[in-house]
Amino acid sequence: VFRAIAARINPGAAVAAATAGALVVTLGFAQRTWVRTSAWQSTETLFRADLARDPGFREGRFHLANALVASGRFVEAEAELRALRAPAADERSGYVNAIGVERLTCATELGLGRPAQVSALLDRLERERSPAAQDPGVRTCAAQALEAMGRTQEAASRYEQVVASLGGAEPPAGL
Repeated sequence: VFRAIAARINPGAAVAAATAGALVVTLGFAQRTWVRTSAWQSTETLFRADLARDPGFREGRFHLANALVASGRFVEAEAELRALRAPAADERSGYVNAIGVERLTCATELGLGRPAQVSALLDRLERERSPAAQDPGVRTCAAQALEAMGRTQEAASRYEQVVASLGGAEPPAGL
């Protein structure tokens, strides 16, 4: 049966049909890429576009907040973090690194000149026995807050604790 079918197929026509099909698929992907190219200018434009289409996209909101913190736009980052921490309005869920959210919150509070809020944040995390309370990034941020409040001895002690907790390992980038 297969031989009979194969004998009837014109090899040139088969190649032309396969090429045409591949061209249609390629053009479809090219069109989608062309439409989305403007969103790929930066992390911010990409995730703002995604959040405009889907406000419940938690991962996108996290990446947007991270980009805003990195560029020193703490008021905007605070708004994104507030939205990220709010209970989801729908039944969906998404993964967001909880420790990363605490790091961003800490950096935002410091950036907004609210070191007392950072101390309160660490106190809350320790009370809740959150793994974030032991995170070197969160603890470094808390030491920076103590330093900003003029409590340099406590800050130095906190920095030493962070270094000791690393056990000789290189600190992660940003610490």
